[in-house]
Amino acid sequence: NKNRIIIAQRGTKNDADPDIFTDNSNENEIYIAQKGYMNDADPDLRGGQNTVIISQKGSKNDADPDISGNPSYKNLFVVSQRGYKNDADPDILGGDSDRNAIFIAQRGTKNDADPDIFSDSNKNRIIIAQRGTKNDADPDIFTDNSNENEIYIAQKGYMNDADPDLRGGRNTVIISQKGFKNISETFITKGDKNAIFIAQRGSKNDTDVYLENDSDKNTIGISQVGSDNIADVNYDESNKNVLTISQKGRAHQSEINLMMSSLNSINVLQMGAEHFSNVSMTNAKMNSINVLQSGN
Repeated sequence: NKNRIIIAQRGTKNDADPDIFTDNSNENEIYIAQKGYMNDADPDLRGGQNTVIISQKGSKNDADPDISGNPSYKNLFVVSQRGYKNDADPDILGGDSDRNAIFIAQRGTKNDADPDIFSDSNKNRIIIAQRGTKNDADPDIFTDNSNENEIYIAQKGYMNDADPDLRGGRNTVIISQKGFKNISETFITKGDKNAIFIAQRGSKNDTDVYLENDSDKNTIGISQVGSDNIADVNYDESNKNVLTISQKGRAHQSEINLMMSSLNSINVLQMGAEHFSNVSMTNAKMNSINVLQSGN
């Protein structure tokens, strides 16, 4: 317990791979700083209350810290990357890995943030901040019994993607995108009582939300301000969800598709000019749909 590892590397194709192998290794600290091209930082942790901080500057660098063990709890991962085509791929692998925190900050072009929760893990927090062009944030929760996790994504720039996938219940996802031609695509599969909030500001942005396989009692809020933005929400065998779409500006579109889904509440508010809203239903019953358009 309470060990400290500090690694500093400069150049090309360097590798930093510190590991903590036992479940009862707690309150350790790992610091990795790399500058250059195609460097790797791959620490693996077990235990609790450990801290890993990784800083990478340059191009095509990779940060891949993992939490395994049963349980692994209250660990902190911080990854900062600046440059071109960098990857940050922290994973929570062990069962009962609860209350861990992952922070990823990326600035530049074509960077990828891909944190994943593979085990039955609860109350973890993932925060991703990206600034630049063609960056991708792709956090995933893969197991049905991962609950009360929080995902926050903030992107600013051009042609960025935010693509969270959820299973489990009572999770929270908040996405903020500012700029031009950004895409938000959220999948909820067999997930109940999740809260999804998406805000886009700018032009030609696109939000897609998919509720699949008995995803019930979720709350979804979409806000778009600007012009030529699209909100597309799809229900497949999902019931008792609440959706609110607010679009302000010019030439927005909302598309809502319900298939074998019932007792959903849908509210669409469009303010401005030249808006379009469409609702299609296939074997859908007892849904409440309200569309209000104001302006020219």
